[in-house]
Amino acid sequence: MKEARATLREEIESNSKEMAEAVEGIKVQKATMKKNVDALTKIMESPKDKSLQDPEINASYSNKTLKDTARKTAQTTGALSYMPYAEAQKYAAIYQAQEAFEESEAKIVEDEAQFFGVMTKTNFGHGPVTPEQASMALERFGIWQGHLVYLNLMARLSSLSDKAFLEGREGPSKLSEDLGSGGDNVH
Repeated sequence: MKEARATLREEIESNSKEMAEAVEGIKVQKATMKKNVDALTKIMESPKDKSLQDPEINASYSNKTLKDTARKTAQTTGALSYMPYAEAQKYAAIYQAQEAFEESEAKIVEDEAQFFGVMTKTNFGHGPVTPEQASMALERFGIWQGHLVYLNLMARLSSLSDKAFLEGREGPSKLSEDLGSGGDNVH
């Protein structure tokens, strides 16, 4: 039991570092998507302005790989069943937040693939960007932005939960983001 706790803690510490990096990376990604949307929106608003038709578009994402061997081993061996319920719940909450983060990351990878489809279909990036190309790319980037909002929430929830656990305190029970002001609410 003691070994399971130590191994789980080490894994959570490692994942906590990855999540802190992920939170910062998502901030950069959100800013990049905003820049992409702004550039393409200008093309839609002023389709005859040739100076706008060669925007710098960035559509990349770098995912994080989280460790889960200790958790899977604890589940397989039944170690969690020997822990007090409250303790097992803390581990479950941490790993559920990490799983939600990874599921959200998969959506971003799909968004990237969908954008590549737009690029291929419209020959995007080869010559001036047309309003049609801009419109199609804007739709994909809008969805990508929506997925980034949720990914950001899950990354922050996981990061805050990890830190709280490692410091021996309760983690947040919920997190929200005000889309209008970009502010955060932690509970």
